[in-house]
Amino acid sequence: HSGFVIWMLDDNDCMLQWNKMEKKHTCERVSVNEHLRNMKEKATEAWADR
Repeated sequence: HSGFVIWMLDDNDCMLQWNKMEKKHTCERVSVNEHLRNMKEKATEAWADR
């Protein structure tokens, strides 16, 4: 992982991270807040499974 990130703004001024914030199968973009919430949920689940 290079750590290189591309950020974009959509028509509604929502910040999007290219290729990291897409819903699977639809390629619909996900807002930053939703993406961060999803990542926190995944981290919580990972810690609970330890």
